[in-house]
Amino acid sequence: MYTFDVSYLFKLGEGSQHLLRPLVRYTINDSEGAAIKGDAYLLQLSYVFLGQGYSVVSNVAFGGSNQDTRNPLFGVKTNSNRYVVDSTLFYRLPAASGRWQALCGILWGKDDSNVNFYDSTAFNVNVGVMHRFAGR
Repeated sequence: MYTFDVSYLFKLGEGSQHLLRPLVRYTINDSEGAAIKGDAYLLQLSYVFLGQGYSVVSNVAFGGSNQDTRNPLFGVKTNSNRYVVDSTLFYRLPAASGRWQALCGILWGKDDSNVNFYDSTAFNVNVGVMHRFAGR
């Protein structure tokens, strides 16, 4: 499998509190099985807000895959389109080290294939506490 990414981080506004990162990814799947061999692409836009004591990270992505040949079981190519939207809030906790953060996030995603068997939907809500060992 070969993956190629093109991405750039844009710092917006005074003090660089707003960050924007577009990403374009192209993947070549050179697997042995012809029904799973093919290529895929992903277009993603990430936004980060760095506030006093908290940060917000949000992503929106769209992608797809194209198989080279038909799946022998289903008789069609199992091409698919993927959609993902997520956002996470990080809140710095008032601890002595300043490295503890509470976080909560939400994610929704969908993979829509030519074959209903491969269709999937994801919905995730998470809450946690984390410790940063280095840097910001």
